[in-house]
Amino acid sequence: AMSMLTEGTKNRDSLKISEDLANLGTNLGAFSDLDTSRVSLGSLKSTLDQSLDIFADVILNPSFPEKEFKRLQKQQLDGIEQEKADPTSIALRLMPGLIYGKGHPYSQPFTGSGTPQSITNMTQADVVKYHQTWFKPNNSTLVVVGDTTLSEIVPKLEKLFKDWKPAEVPKKNIAQVDHQNKPVVYLVDRPGSLQSIIVAG
Repeated sequence: AMSMLTEGTKNRDSLKISEDLANLGTNLGAFSDLDTSRVSLGSLKSTLDQSLDIFADVILNPSFPEKEFKRLQKQQLDGIEQEKADPTSIALRLMPGLIYGKGHPYSQPFTGSGTPQSITNMTQADVVKYHQTWFKPNNSTLVVVGDTTLSEIVPKLEKLFKDWKPAEVPKKNIAQVDHQNKPVVYLVDRPGSLQSIIVAG
Protein backbone atom coordinates (compact mmCIF):
# COMPACT_ATOMS: atom_id res chain seq x y z
CA ALA A 1 0.00 0.00 0.00
CA MET A 2 2.76 2.44 0.90
CA SER A 3 4.75 1.62 -2.23
CA MET A 4 1.65 2.35 -4.29
CA LEU A 5 1.25 5.91 -2.96
CA THR A 6 3.88 7.29 -5.33
CA GLU A 7 2.63 5.24 -8.31
CA GLY A 8 -0.15 7.65 -9.20
CA THR A 9 -2.80 10.00 -7.83
CA LYS A 10 -6.04 11.41 -9.18
CA ASN A 11 -3.97 14.36 -10.45
CA ARG A 12 -0.64 12.80 -11.49
CA ASP A 13 0.51 9.47 -12.89
CA SER A 14 3.74 7.86 -11.67
CA LEU A 15 5.82 9.41 -14.48
CA LYS A 16 4.50 12.88 -13.70
CA ILE A 17 5.27 12.42 -9.99
CA SER A 18 8.84 11.28 -10.76
CA GLU A 19 9.36 14.07 -13.29
CA ASP A 20 8.04 16.79 -10.96
CA LEU A 21 10.15 15.55 -8.05
CA ALA A 22 13.29 15.46 -10.20
CA ASN A 23 12.67 18.98 -11.51
CA LEU A 24 12.19 20.27 -7.96
CA GLY A 25 15.18 18.41 -6.51
CA THR A 26 12.81 16.80 -4.01
CA ASN A 27 12.90 13.37 -2.37
CA LEU A 28 9.59 11.69 -1.58
CA GLY A 29 9.26 8.22 -0.07
CA ALA A 30 6.59 6.03 1.49
CA PHE A 31 7.45 3.14 3.82
CA SER A 32 5.97 0.72 6.33
CA ASP A 33 7.20 -1.45 9.17
CA LEU A 34 5.38 -3.60 11.71
CA ASP A 35 4.01 -0.61 13.64
CA THR A 36 4.01 2.47 11.45
CA SER A 37 3.55 3.79 7.94
CA ARG A 38 5.44 6.91 6.89
CA VAL A 39 5.49 9.35 4.02
CA SER A 40 8.65 11.48 4.04
CA LEU A 41 9.52 14.57 2.06
CA GLY A 42 12.93 16.21 1.65
CA SER A 43 12.80 19.54 -0.15
CA LEU A 44 14.78 22.70 -0.79
CA LYS A 45 13.21 25.75 0.82
CA SER A 46 12.94 27.42 -2.58
CA THR A 47 10.73 24.60 -3.91
CA LEU A 48 8.88 23.80 -0.69
CA ASP A 49 5.42 24.93 -1.80
CA GLN A 50 5.45 22.82 -4.99
CA SER A 51 6.94 19.87 -3.09
CA LEU A 52 4.31 20.05 -0.35
CA ASP A 53 1.62 20.00 -3.03
CA ILE A 54 2.90 16.62 -4.27
CA PHE A 55 3.33 15.39 -0.68
CA ALA A 56 -0.32 16.15 0.13
CA ASP A 57 -1.49 14.73 -3.19
CA VAL A 58 0.04 11.28 -2.64
CA ILE A 59 -1.34 11.13 0.91
CA LEU A 60 -4.86 12.32 0.12
CA ASN A 61 -5.49 11.24 -3.48
CA PRO A 62 -3.69 8.00 -4.38
CA SER A 63 -5.28 6.23 -7.33
CA PHE A 64 -3.63 2.81 -6.82
CA PRO A 65 -3.51 1.97 -10.56
CA GLU A 66 -4.06 -1.72 -11.24
CA LYS A 67 -1.15 -1.97 -13.69
CA GLU A 68 1.33 -0.62 -11.12
CA PHE A 69 -0.18 -2.83 -8.42
CA LYS A 70 0.45 -5.95 -10.53
CA ARG A 71 4.04 -4.85 -11.23
CA LEU A 72 4.82 -4.22 -7.55
CA GLN A 73 3.09 -7.46 -6.56
CA LYS A 74 5.39 -9.41 -8.88
CA GLN A 75 8.43 -7.51 -7.56
CA GLN A 76 7.46 -8.38 -4.01
CA LEU A 77 7.09 -12.08 -4.85
CA ASP A 78 10.47 -12.07 -6.64
CA GLY A 79 12.01 -10.41 -3.58
CA ILE A 80 10.64 -13.13 -1.30
CA GLU A 81 12.19 -15.80 -3.50
CA GLN A 82 15.55 -14.02 -3.23
CA GLU A 83 15.19 -13.90 0.56
CA LYS A 84 14.68 -17.67 0.62
CA ALA A 85 18.14 -18.09 -0.94
CA ASP A 86 19.93 -16.04 1.74
CA PRO A 87 20.66 -17.60 5.18
CA THR A 88 20.19 -14.36 7.14
CA SER A 89 16.91 -13.58 5.38
CA ILE A 90 15.70 -17.15 5.96
CA ALA A 91 16.28 -16.67 9.70
CA LEU A 92 14.56 -13.28 9.70
CA ARG A 93 11.58 -14.78 7.88
CA LEU A 94 11.16 -17.71 10.30
CA MET A 95 12.13 -16.13 13.62
CA PRO A 96 9.03 -13.97 14.31
CA GLY A 97 6.65 -16.93 14.11
CA LEU A 98 8.84 -18.87 16.55
CA ILE A 99 8.96 -15.98 19.02
CA TYR A 100 5.38 -14.71 18.85
CA GLY A 101 3.47 -17.78 17.68
CA LYS A 102 1.34 -18.31 14.61
CA GLY A 103 -1.38 -15.75 14.00
CA HIS A 104 0.13 -13.00 16.15
CA PRO A 105 0.45 -9.65 14.31
CA TYR A 106 4.20 -9.65 14.99
CA SER A 107 4.69 -13.15 13.58
CA GLN A 108 5.22 -11.60 10.13
CA PRO A 109 8.73 -11.95 8.61
CA PHE A 110 11.15 -9.36 9.98
CA THR A 111 12.20 -8.66 6.39
CA GLY A 112 8.88 -6.85 5.94
CA SER A 113 8.13 -8.57 2.66
CA GLY A 114 5.21 -10.74 3.80
CA THR A 115 4.51 -14.27 2.63
CA PRO A 116 3.94 -15.56 -0.92
CA GLN A 117 0.37 -16.43 0.05
CA SER A 118 -0.43 -13.01 1.54
CA ILE A 119 1.07 -11.17 -1.44
CA THR A 120 -0.61 -13.44 -4.03
CA ASN A 121 -4.00 -13.13 -2.33
CA MET A 122 -3.76 -9.35 -2.00
CA THR A 123 -5.87 -7.32 -4.41
CA GLN A 124 -5.88 -3.70 -5.46
CA ALA A 125 -9.12 -3.35 -3.48
CA ASP A 126 -7.28 -4.47 -0.32
CA VAL A 127 -4.72 -1.70 -0.80
CA VAL A 128 -7.47 0.90 -1.31
CA LYS A 129 -9.25 -0.34 1.83
CA TYR A 130 -6.02 -0.11 3.84
CA HIS A 131 -5.62 3.53 2.85
CA GLN A 132 -9.27 4.37 3.54
CA THR A 133 -9.15 2.64 6.94
CA TRP A 134 -5.90 3.90 8.42
CA PHE A 135 -5.02 7.20 6.70
CA LYS A 136 -6.78 9.66 9.01
CA PRO A 137 -5.48 12.93 10.47
CA ASN A 138 -6.38 11.77 13.98
CA ASN A 139 -4.21 8.67 13.41
CA SER A 140 -1.23 10.68 12.16
CA THR A 141 1.66 12.73 13.44
CA LEU A 142 3.37 15.35 11.33
CA VAL A 143 7.02 16.15 12.08
CA VAL A 144 8.73 19.11 10.40
CA VAL A 145 12.48 19.66 10.61
CA GLY A 146 14.44 22.35 8.80
CA ASP A 147 14.73 25.99 7.84
CA THR A 148 11.18 27.08 8.71
CA THR A 149 9.01 28.23 11.61
CA LEU A 150 5.62 27.15 12.91
CA SER A 151 4.08 30.43 11.80
CA GLU A 152 5.44 29.82 8.30
CA ILE A 153 4.73 26.11 7.81
CA VAL A 154 1.42 25.60 9.64
CA PRO A 155 -0.70 27.77 7.29
CA LYS A 156 0.74 25.92 4.27
CA LEU A 157 -0.13 22.53 5.79
CA GLU A 158 -3.56 23.62 6.98
CA LYS A 159 -4.41 24.82 3.49
CA LEU A 160 -3.27 21.58 1.84
CA PHE A 161 -4.94 19.24 4.37
CA LYS A 162 -8.07 21.29 5.17
CA ASP A 163 -10.41 18.68 3.62
CA TRP A 164 -8.80 15.70 5.39
CA LYS A 165 -11.48 14.63 7.86
CA PRO A 166 -10.96 12.69 11.11
CA ALA A 167 -12.66 9.31 11.49
CA GLU A 168 -12.51 6.28 13.73
CA VAL A 169 -9.75 3.77 13.08
CA PRO A 170 -9.73 0.14 14.24
CA LYS A 171 -7.93 -0.73 17.44
CA LYS A 172 -4.80 -2.78 16.83
CA ASN A 173 -5.12 -6.24 18.32
CA ILE A 174 -1.72 -7.11 19.80
CA ALA A 175 -2.15 -10.25 21.85
CA GLN A 176 -0.06 -11.00 24.93
CA VAL A 177 2.90 -13.32 24.33
CA ASP A 178 4.00 -15.65 27.13
CA HIS A 179 7.70 -15.99 27.86
CA GLN A 180 9.22 -19.35 27.01
CA ASN A 181 10.04 -21.50 30.03
CA LYS A 182 13.45 -22.53 28.71
CA PRO A 183 15.75 -21.75 25.78
CA VAL A 184 14.88 -23.45 22.51
CA VAL A 185 17.17 -24.11 19.55
CA TYR A 186 15.73 -24.38 16.04
CA LEU A 187 17.79 -25.78 13.18
CA VAL A 188 17.02 -24.81 9.60
CA ASP A 189 18.73 -27.24 7.24
CA ARG A 190 19.72 -25.64 3.95
CA PRO A 191 21.56 -28.31 1.95
CA GLY A 192 24.65 -27.10 0.11
CA SER A 193 25.18 -23.98 2.22
CA LEU A 194 28.78 -22.82 2.43
CA GLN A 195 28.43 -21.52 5.98
CA SER A 196 26.09 -21.48 8.96
CA ILE A 197 24.76 -18.52 10.86
CA ILE A 198 23.38 -18.27 14.40
CA VAL A 199 20.63 -15.80 15.24
CA ALA A 200 19.40 -15.27 18.81
CA GLY A 201 16.12 -13.64 19.74
